[in-house]
Amino acid sequence: IPAEVNGLKVVKIADIAFRESQISKLIIPSTVQIIGSQGIAFLPNLEEIFIPASVVEFRGYGICHNYGLKKIVVDSANTIYDSRDNCNAIIRSADNTLVSGCVTTTIPSTVKAIDSYAFLGCRELRTMVIPKNIVSIADGAFSYCNLETLSVEEGNTVYDSRNNCNAIIHTATNKLVMGCKKTII
Repeated sequence: IPAEVNGLKVVKIADIAFRESQISKLIIPSTVQIIGSQGIAFLPNLEEIFIPASVVEFRGYGICHNYGLKKIVVDSANTIYDSRDNCNAIIRSADNTLVSGCVTTTIPSTVKAIDSYAFLGCRELRTMVIPKNIVSIADGAFSYCNLETLSVEEGNTVYDSRNNCNAIIHTATNKLVMGCKKTII
C-alpha cells in the first residue's frame, strides 16, 4: 500500500478494500490510521500482516476469512493495539481484548476477552483452549471455523468444559456458549 496517492496521504483502508485479492503479504504504511470493516478480509493467499504504530482504529471483522494467515504482528510502538508475547493476534491494549486472531494465535494469559468474530473464517483452526483468565467471549468469536476440539482451561471462573464435552459452557447459567464438531451435550 503506498503512503501517498496523488499528493494525498493514505490514512484509511476502506471497508472491503482488498476483498478476494491474491496478495500474500500486506505492508501497511505508517500513514494509515484506520482499517475499515473487512478492510483486510477474504484474502485466501495472505500469510502475514504487519500493523503499524499509526493504526488507532480497527473496525469490526478487519481481518477475517483469511484462510492462510499465519503471522500477525503489531508494531510495538502502537499505543492502542499490540501483539504481545508473539501471540499472532491483534489485542486492544486498554481492555486486554483479543480483537483478531489467526490459525497460529496463542492467547496470552493477560487477555481477558475475545471480541466478536475475532477468529471469523479461520477454517484451518482445529483446536482451541480458552485460558483460565478469559471472562468474556463475544458472539460469533469462532464463527466459520472448523474446530474439532474445544476446551476451557481449569481454573476459569466464568466458563468450563465439564465432562470433556468439547464445548464452552457458561458456568453460572449452564448455558452452552459454543460447540464444535466433537461436542457432547
